[in-house]
Amino acid sequence: MKNNLNERDSFSEQKPWLDYTEISDDSSEPVLGEEWREKAYSAKEQLVDAFVEDDPIFTLVAHGTVKNDNCGTFMRRKVKKLKGCLRVHLHNQIGVALNGVDYRNKIFVKRVFYSCNRPECPSCGVSAWAVREAGRAEGILKYASNKLKMKIEHFIISPPQDFSGSFEDLRRYVLKAMLRRGIVGGLFIYHHFRYHGKNETYVGERAHYFVGRHFHVLGFIKGGYGNCRNCIYQRNGTFAKCKEGCNGFEGVSRRAYDKDGVIAKVKGERKTVGGTIWYQLSHTSIRKDVKKQVVVNWFGVCGRNKLRIPKGALPQKENLCEICGEKLYDIVYKGNYKSLLAFMAGFKDGQGFLMNAKDKDGNWLWSAVHEDKYKGG
Repeated sequence: MKNNLNERDSFSEQKPWLDYTEISDDSSEPVLGEEWREKAYSAKEQLVDAFVEDDPIFTLVAHGTVKNDNCGTFMRRKVKKLKGCLRVHLHNQIGVALNGVDYRNKIFVKRVFYSCNRPECPSCGVSAWAVREAGRAEGILKYASNKLKMKIEHFIISPPQDFSGSFEDLRRYVLKAMLRRGIVGGLFIYHHFRYHGKNETYVGERAHYFVGRHFHVLGFIKGGYGNCRNCIYQRNGTFAKCKEGCNGFEGVSRRAYDKDGVIAKVKGERKTVGGTIWYQLSHTSIRKDVKKQVVVNWFGVCGRNKLRIPKGALPQKENLCEICGEKLYDIVYKGNYKSLLAFMAGFKDGQGFLMNAKDKDGNWLWSAVHEDKYKGG
């Protein structure tokens, strides 16, 4: 089986010198940093205008239909609720903080981002569903990393492009290839398409997606990748030395390639695990023929039957009041709603802000959705 990843009729003639590791690289991956969620929430515009080759089974994430008008908006239009903290008595105790902010008779408010959490939704697929999935996966991988004492690595696994079996057969083939190379576990995300950007060298072709099957994997290598990453031969691009008998990942992978035709590329050290996962989910492939999508798949030492995570071991994302530190709850504004919307328009997505608790006559402008649970503010 051959592995011509960026497959075009004349590709091998254009670049006959190309090393197999180069064509599996993804140089467009952005550096998101620890603040990846903020960037992900604002990722409204994707490559939706890029042509996608017609495929009977797969399509790109966020290329379905919107089933709820509230999708991708802050606050449901009909319910009109927000997250906030009405514990004014605690805020009054703080009074004027050292930073000069007066918290007296103020409440803390955050808008509620509504999502249907469907990967096919154009509004929620990238800026909501993918963020949730990436955050959860990041927590599991970091827990596994601490337990196994192994470093999280990012791989691009490209099977032979003329593989003729079913998708399930392809998954099994790739899983065996990863285990053969010492990738002992982690998660994998399937990409059915590759993207040809405007600056790439397919003369006369516009930017578009084309079929180029590969998997993005975040997981662990038995023995680690440090020796290969620091190897003088790899830094100089002299990979031939790896095949001569080195038992590092690159040597094992190249010898395995001669048997299974699978290309395994290890990316650079991760600056943010969650950001890497979110970026791969932001242009992943989803199936047209199933209702419930399973996009993030776990295997090996991170499989469901292998990795046991105690309850409460994973970090829980909580909305907390930035004044008193207590948990936020659902609140409703009882004043002029249009003026509230105009005021909130000046804040970034997901940003919290302070507002008056009462009007000039001393009447409460806010109420809790569940008064019995939050009696007395």
